[in-house]
Amino acid sequence: MLRISQATSNAERRRSRLSGTTMIEIIVVLAILVIIASAVLPRVMAMQRSQNAKQLEAKIARLPAEAAAQAYSLQIPVRLRTSSDSIIMEKVSVGSDGSISNDTQSEQIKEVNLGNDIRVDNAQLNGQASTSDNWEWIVYPDGSSDSGAVEFEEDKSHYSLVITDHAASQWIEGDMPDQTQNTWTAGTLAQRT
Repeated sequence: MLRISQATSNAERRRSRLSGTTMIEIIVVLAILVIIASAVLPRVMAMQRSQNAKQLEAKIARLPAEAAAQAYSLQIPVRLRTSSDSIIMEKVSVGSDGSISNDTQSEQIKEVNLGNDIRVDNAQLNGQASTSDNWEWIVYPDGSSDSGAVEFEEDKSHYSLVITDHAASQWIEGDMPDQTQNTWTAGTLAQRT
């Protein structure tokens, strides 16, 4: 009986060695997984950040068209303005004489948060330089609007949203173009090249 129990215990030891893993094997596998994760994780994070930036750029590029649609449907002027970390779309108060009111209690329609990675760097309105903290662009119910541009900086890259006086917008890479070339005084002829 002793021989049978020794044979059984030897067989159990062999089985446990074959089926089990040692602590060293577990540490080696974990080390390999950590090395792979440290190589892959920064790339995945960069891809996610890039995708989020592209989605934010698309939201910003759509704002002038959305504001024009709101102005038409509400039959009142709608304003886009920049703040320190967002772009805000709001209804514009109109006085009884039809003039735009400088009312600071405008009703907000939409806000696009720029986050920490994108900031407003420069702005123009109707061909004139404007500060990025108080840039305002207005579109009217008939589809006419101010012309303007806003330059954004993201990781030392520059992108600009250029808006025509008919609420058409274009998102371009690089510095904001000089909008003063697109402005002509009344009564003068301008030849486009």
